Amino acid sequence: MKNGIPVVLKKNIHSNSVGILLGIKIGKLHGTFESGFCSVMINAFAQNIQNEIEKLKKSGEIISNPEVFAETDYSFSTISVECEKNDAQKVVECISNALIQGEIFPYQADGIVYSVQTQKRLYNASSVNQMTDSAVKILFSGQNYKKAFDSKNDVLENVEFTEILSAYTKFLDSVLYNIVICGNFESENIKESLKTKFSILSAQSGKFKKNEFKPEKPKFPEKKEFYTKINHYFYTDVKAEDAGPMPKVLIPTTNFFDPVELWIKSPEFNGENFEIFNCLAQFLQKKMNDSAIENQIAEKVMLNFSSKNVEALNFIFLKVSKSKDVKKIYRSSIAELKKSLQDEEKSKNIREEIVNNWIFQNLSDTDSNRNTLLLLNKGFQDYGNSKKYLENYKEIISATTNKFLEVLEKHFPETPDLIIYSSDSN
Repeated sequence: MKNGIPVVLKKNIHSNSVGILLGIKIGKLHGTFESGFCSVMINAFAQNIQNEIEKLKKSGEIISNPEVFAETDYSFSTISVECEKNDAQKVVECISNALIQGEIFPYQADGIVYSVQTQKRLYNASSVNQMTDSAVKILFSGQNYKKAFDSKNDVLENVEFTEILSAYTKFLDSVLYNIVICGNFESENIKESLKTKFSILSAQSGKFKKNEFKPEKPKFPEKKEFYTKINHYFYTDVKAEDAGPMPKVLIPTTNFFDPVELWIKSPEFNGENFEIFNCLAQFLQKKMNDSAIENQIAEKVMLNFSSKNVEALNFIFLKVSKSKDVKKIYRSSIAELKKSLQDEEKSKNIREEIVNNWIFQNLSDTDSNRNTLLLLNKGFQDYGNSKKYLENYKEIISATTNKFLEVLEKHFPETPDLIIYSSDSN
């Protein structure tokens, strides 16, 4: 658009709906606002969009039931809506009206702040989040990282309504936004609606652009194993007056089945081997998950990919019964995969397994407008290229067995670069 807002359109004539996403270049790692404040603003915008939609539903101008979703990531946020084809132009109008003409009222702000505070307390109670917080404090020195991954403090305890009102006007800046639309829409009509409704936005002082978040490179210490204290919280939905008397004797437990995190150094973001590295990590996650369950070591293994914001990956073993066996599972999974890639008879099949696993995990949901929106937007936000997932696909399917083996040997050490245990672990 002429005011600088990038627009990505992906038409799918086989879809029964249209997905519309507003990308906002502010997230948890952005230093402009205090912790939690960004989520308040994004949720306020989303709530106002939903209110605008409800008005047009009552008047009969919108016939479907569009639902608004808001998400705050580390370096960007998104607000997305899915609707029927005939309602797409009106939904664009609702988004524009809520953003440009919308207001926030005290009762509305109170409810959103309370919701964000509640979510943060739940976040703090998670043993995984507490462990990741400890790892981030070891790997990153920047305050932005420490605040974004913090699992100890509450948020927004002293926020004033006037601060929210003031911040609302700062979002009327075209440099903050991008728009992604996918599904079965009328191209010319959508383009005209965007031009008419969003052209009023213009670039402001450039304050946000000057303060744009710059990722920090993690610094791994020489020491590889750390222990951290995990706080364990127990919740109930039973009211105090209905709880009855406390038991006379409390029986302590010595096994909390806390998680274990393994962190691995990553190739440079968007550089050579970066996508292959994440692809192999995804396959190793599957192998370690199967092994951990089969040997009753852990209930599940999760993976956080290396990314633009955190240039390292971590495997998270959940509800671990024997923490020291986690390293054995990692080592054996690496060794088995290496051996299979070196074996002339097995290498072709294992390569196909790696590629097919990547396709299934990353592209199987692209028949959904919402997932396609998020995929296109992530490519735009992180790489400046909404079609990055297609480039990744071409790179993965063309990678040879030797390429997978080369990246495995170069970037997956026998011992993880950083291991975080709970101090209560067995």
